[in-house]
Amino acid sequence: MIYLFLGQYKKASQKAIGLVDALVKKQPDASVLKFNVENFDSKNIGDLIAIQGLFFSKNVIVLSKIFDDAENKEVIVKSLADIQASQNIFIFIEESLDKKSLEKFEKFSEKIQEVKGEEKKTKMPFNMFSLTDALGRRDKKNLWLLYREALKKGAAEEIYGILWWQMKTLLIVKRAKNAADSGLKPFVFSKASDFLRNFKEDEIEKKAFDLVKIYHNSRRQSAEMEISLEKWILGF
Repeated sequence: MIYLFLGQYKKASQKAIGLVDALVKKQPDASVLKFNVENFDSKNIGDLIAIQGLFFSKNVIVLSKIFDDAENKEVIVKSLADIQASQNIFIFIEESLDKKSLEKFEKFSEKIQEVKGEEKKTKMPFNMFSLTDALGRRDKKNLWLLYREALKKGAAEEIYGILWWQMKTLLIVKRAKNAADSGLKPFVFSKASDFLRNFKEDEIEKKAFDLVKIYHNSRRQSAEMEISLEKWILGF
C-alpha cells in the first residue's frame, strides 16, 4: 500500500506523521522504519518490500525526500507495482514530482495528498506620506489613525513637516493659475487641485495658519507638538 504526500515539506511531513500515528494506533505491534536521502539505498528496496516484522506482518516505511537523489527516484518509480503489492505500508513525502512520475504514483497509490504551504504575507513598511492623501481627502478618521501609527515610526516634528508640506502645496495650487504658474510638477498640481474640492473657500488658509501656530507655540517640544497636532487633526 502506497501513500504519497506532496507539497510544502513541513506541512506534508505533519500530514504523514498523522497517518503514521493513526496506523500505529490501530496496530501497536507494527514497526515504523524511517529513511531519508542520506540513509536510503535504492538497492535495498527489494528487502523493504519483502521484510516482515517479528510480531506483526506489516511495517510502516516512511521515505522522506529520497527523490532528491535521481537514482532513488528512478528505481522507486519502476518498482511501484511491487511496492503496492507488498504487505508493508509505504509513505512517501516529497515537495514535488515530475508529471510522468506523478502519473505512475496515481496508478498505484492508495492516496495522494498535495499540501500547499501558506502564502507569506509581507507587511508593507509604513509610508509617512500616506498622511498627505488622507489630509487631502479630508478623511479625518483615517488621518487620525495614520497619525497615531506615524508616531510609532517617527517624531512629531517629522510628521508636522509632512502635514505642512501638503498644506503649503494646497495653498500654492489655490493661488496659482495653472501648473506652470505654481512651479509644481503637473501630477502634484493635478492631485492637489482635486483635493481642494474638499475644502471651503477660506478653510485652507485657516488650517494652514493654525498649523504654523502649532510650530511656534511648541518651540520644538515634541510632547506639546504631538498633542497639538492631534487636536488639529480632530478639528477637521
